[in-house]
Amino acid sequence: MFRKLTAIEPVSLVPWAEKELSKYAQEVVLLEDIPADNAEIIRRIGDSDAALLSYTSRIDKEVIAACPNLRYIGMCCSLYSEESANVDIAFARQQGICVKGIRDYGDRGVVEYVLHELTGLLHGFELPRLPRVVCRNVSAGRTRQAFELLSEKVLDNIRTFLQEQEMG
Repeated sequence: MFRKLTAIEPVSLVPWAEKELSKYAQEVVLLEDIPADNAEIIRRIGDSDAALLSYTSRIDKEVIAACPNLRYIGMCCSLYSEESANVDIAFARQQGICVKGIRDYGDRGVVEYVLHELTGLLHGFELPRLPRVVCRNVSAGRTRQAFELLSEKVLDNIRTFLQEQEMG
C-alpha cells in the first residue's frame, strides 16, 4: 500500500475509480487544477510515494530528483514510447521509480469515426458526414467509455505494481 498518492492535476478518472484509490493508499490527494511549473509540481508531490498525472504536465529529472519518496508514477494518459512521454522515464528508472502509462483506451472509437468519415469521402460526400448532434452523442458515449477504460487501466497498473512489491 502507498502511504500517500497524489494526483498532481485532473487525471480524468471516473468517480468510482477515484474512490477505489483509497484501497491502495493511506492518503489520497486529488488536485483539480494544472500546476504552473516544476516548483508547483514538486510542492504538490511533496512527501508522496506515488503520483498520478495526465498529459498536461511533465515530471522531468528536476522534479524526480526533488521528490525522494517517489516510488511510483502513474501516467493517466497514453504512453506511446519512452522518448515521447511526459515523464523522464529513464531517469525515474535510475532512481528505482516505476513509471506506468496507458495503452489502448480510446482507440476503437477514433478508428470507427475515421473509417466512417473516410468512407464518406471516398463516396464523394462532404465532411463531416454525421450531423453535429449525432457526432456529439457518439463522441460523448465514446468519451465516457474511454474514461471508464482509462480508470480501469490506471487501477490495474497500481494493483500490479503493489502486488509485485509485496512479492519482491
